[in-house]
Amino acid sequence: MKNALLGKPLMKSLERRELSKKYLAFDSGTPQSTVSDHTKGKQPVDVNKAIDYAMSLQDSAFNLEVAYIFFGTISSMTGDKYQNNPLALDILQLKESNERKAKKDKTFEILTLNPKEISQKDKNTIFDYACEYLDEIMLEISLLVSLLDICEITITEAVNHRMEYWKEKGYMRGG
Repeated sequence: MKNALLGKPLMKSLERRELSKKYLAFDSGTPQSTVSDHTKGKQPVDVNKAIDYAMSLQDSAFNLEVAYIFFGTISSMTGDKYQNNPLALDILQLKESNERKAKKDKTFEILTLNPKEISQKDKNTIFDYACEYLDEIMLEISLLVSLLDICEITITEAVNHRMEYWKEKGYMRGG
């Protein structure tokens, strides 16, 4: 089982949610000394305890960061350079979208080739385009989290709310 130091993500989440370490310890069923070690980055957290913390904190940004750390999924923006509000995130997302779109024509031209004709240089071009897409998606996820935070709704709650619609549209499997 993978363990990770979560001191900074835990502290940022506690600050965002205006919660105490004592609350986190009580709600997650974790000794206060262990929570203190986890929030200081002195002791690694295993995936099960990270899930316990996520359930207690109900913080989308923390959930996404934990999912990235333990499972390699995309996270929301965690850097401190830019403001993390809908306006700033929308501006950054548009910038990333424009960067991706500037590479789209060349990439799509390559995608029309037969697979045997795609060179390593072509694959690098496709990968570069995919990376620009990742930049854009990360900012879109950050924007989504920021908007949902204003509504006091977690991304998990929003996904659960939307799931039936997605199933009806055929975007998700039923069952």
